[in-house]
Amino acid sequence: MEKIVIIGGGASSLFCTLNLSDRYDITILDGNSILGKKILVTGNGRCNFWNKDMSNNHYESDSNLLDDMLIDDLKEKTFSIFTRLGLSYKTRNNYYYPYSDKALTIKNMLVREINNKAKIKLNYMVNKIEYKNQKYIINDEIYADRLIMATGGLNNEIQSLLEPFNFKVVKTSGSLAPIITDGNYLNKWDGIRTDVKASLYIDGNLIKEENGEIQLTSKGISGICIFNLSGLVSHNLNSKPINIKIDFLPFLKTSTIDFLNRRKDLSIKDELNLTLNETLVDLILDLSGIDYSKTITDLSKKELSKLESHLREFSVNPIGIEDKKAQVTRGGISLEEINIQKFETLKYPKMYLIGEILDVDGECGGYNLGFAWMSAYQCARSINND
Repeated sequence: MEKIVIIGGGASSLFCTLNLSDRYDITILDGNSILGKKILVTGNGRCNFWNKDMSNNHYESDSNLLDDMLIDDLKEKTFSIFTRLGLSYKTRNNYYYPYSDKALTIKNMLVREINNKAKIKLNYMVNKIEYKNQKYIINDEIYADRLIMATGGLNNEIQSLLEPFNFKVVKTSGSLAPIITDGNYLNKWDGIRTDVKASLYIDGNLIKEENGEIQLTSKGISGICIFNLSGLVSHNLNSKPINIKIDFLPFLKTSTIDFLNRRKDLSIKDELNLTLNETLVDLILDLSGIDYSKTITDLSKKELSKLESHLREFSVNPIGIEDKKAQVTRGGISLEEINIQKFETLKYPKMYLIGEILDVDGECGGYNLGFAWMSAYQCARSINND
């Protein structure tokens, strides 16, 4: 019986094992004390495991090969596995969650399904991998005919482990994390939540725009719309000028001045308080140098210009991301190293790379788990058909 070793016990590992044929002798090696540990924290513990719109433009990669993999047939067949397993789910704004709203439901489901299919070694640290005589040797003691790397994000330890294989690596950084910014006003806006449009500029060019709720913090900015910009920020930090402009009135279809002219009888503070958080209004007026008691008709052209700039293009300069809060890794082993239809490495036969270890990262909304499931399913399908 052919032996398969899977290094890692997370989402892609479990889903791959689930879909492998029973004719293989499968062993999972995981450094954690339980399988599927990272699944438990996805979606704030609710496990946003899929999205109704799994289109390719929700992913980032330095390779155009991703389009050759993320085809409708693969998406449909991958999602059908959850239906076959009997998972009850619900959707919110295209996001798919288990009906229980608990990540534990999906973790337990997958672990239960693979329990009789694989030998599991927990708290097992892999320190060495060799390829000799068409066998993969792990820690000089475990031999495998096929090796599947499902380790999660490519950190320094995994990169060192794979160094003998000389894979091309795309620079890694954190993604889906709060952004740290400069500014001496951060303590004043800490705790405010409001809907905005956030526009990311890199080297003076508009790269990406996101709409949604922003959380203003003592360190900078957070929220799903900010998470979706954070990978590009961390990836380009220290190499190119980066700026984010925040529109606090993204719903406006008229000019800012026309909007503020609605109630000429009110002070500008009272007028803005009808729309925005009062603390945020005070901060914007302070930064604009405007007396709270002034009405719109009292403002000079210079004051109006400053006010409009702070309301519609509030400029923040990122200086980092909160790495410890990063949900995924941007970058990883280049897709050019694998056969995208099999996830088998081109240099080493019967060695496979799946999930977050690869240079693919998605936006918030189930895309990263979606890629974990899809890459795992495609890998298992290719092995079964080998």
